[in-house]
Amino acid sequence: MTTAKDEIEKILASSDDDGQVASALFRFSDRWEDSDTLEEELALIERRFTRPALAAAHRWIERAFAGEPEPRLRLCNRFIVTGPYSFKIRGKKFGDEHIENLCRAQHLAGVLHYTSTVSGKLGSRTAIAFANAASLTNLRELDLSYTKPGKSGMAALGSGPSLASLQTLRLLDASVDGKQLEAFCKGSGLGSLRTLVLSRNPIGPLGAVALAGSSLGQLATLDLHKCALDLAAVNALAASQTLAHLKTLKLDNNFVDNPALVGDVCEALSRATFASSLEALDLSYTPVVPEGLSTLLRSAPSLRELRLSSTGLSSLEPFLVERTTPITKLSLDDCPIDAEQLRALIAAPTFSKLTELGVAGTRIGDAGLLALSRADLSSLTALNAASSHMTRAAWGQLVENPSLTDALRTSLRSMAQYLSS
Repeated sequence: MTTAKDEIEKILASSDDDGQVASALFRFSDRWEDSDTLEEELALIERRFTRPALAAAHRWIERAFAGEPEPRLRLCNRFIVTGPYSFKIRGKKFGDEHIENLCRAQHLAGVLHYTSTVSGKLGSRTAIAFANAASLTNLRELDLSYTKPGKSGMAALGSGPSLASLQTLRLLDASVDGKQLEAFCKGSGLGSLRTLVLSRNPIGPLGAVALAGSSLGQLATLDLHKCALDLAAVNALAASQTLAHLKTLKLDNNFVDNPALVGDVCEALSRATFASSLEALDLSYTPVVPEGLSTLLRSAPSLRELRLSSTGLSSLEPFLVERTTPITKLSLDDCPIDAEQLRALIAAPTFSKLTELGVAGTRIGDAGLLALSRADLSSLTALNAASSHMTRAAWGQLVENPSLTDALRTSLRSMAQYLSS
């Protein structure tokens, strides 16, 4: 059985060109197992490279760190990486001190993407280290999800000199509250940021107000899934001049326990500074009524993707009006719509433009499947329609729709086993 040491010896002997050998080692090291201690292997590498060698990554290389931290970090100081290049830290043994060591490496100018999946172990020191890492000034994407940056870490991320080129920041489930986000938004170092993911953080209205008044003027995508928002928070976001260029907004799972919001969220968004530029919106698990939705759709002519799962929407009237820019991705899963409403949607001029449709868990039943089996579905690439009110016989008619693409037909056929006979 060939070992890592055997492979490394073979690579080291393959060429006299340090650059070629360094690049080959980087490609091979992506396959290192978590259990590899690498002590002997690194000793071989360090004897060959008495000074850092140029590792020209002419293709995407993802450095997945796992297992023992120290050998992986020592490798970082042996190569000058020209990119494009991605780090992924997933070893449970990595802590703040190891990330600080990594950020002090002098030869990582090619690193464009960093991801951490070390749940709960990395804190404010990690965020501060990235914000001040002199060799990571080309960083385009930083994922600190499941870490705990705290107030000091968030303040550093918002103003750190090394993150001026950052375009994407992900902080999924990072225990960020409103005060921490406020500290982040007071900084002015992230003027290039285009995507901000704050999903599953209790930022509340205070955090929304901070975002509205921030200097994130280039932001195009904002993920606020399950962030403990209320109508006041939505109004603050809607009135923001900073967010006027927003194209994608996720507000799902914020208003489940507040039925008094019916219609208000859609109406607030219809007045937003970004309404005319909005292209994708997720309002799943938000109380929605047809009147409010109609107002929103009239104010958002560029909207192409709309997710309304479990919103209680009982009428598809807003979608029956032809739009200059049609909705191409529509999710109505678990909404109380029936076959008659679906038939009206199918007859609408914009239906043929749909590429994705979700009507799973609705009340369309076999009659709705029959309507779909006769519709022009040639543009669809994804269809989610299964529910407990359907039979395999009716599903079989849908599968035989001659306008289906082969890929979609195969996908639908595989779902038949979950339906009643």
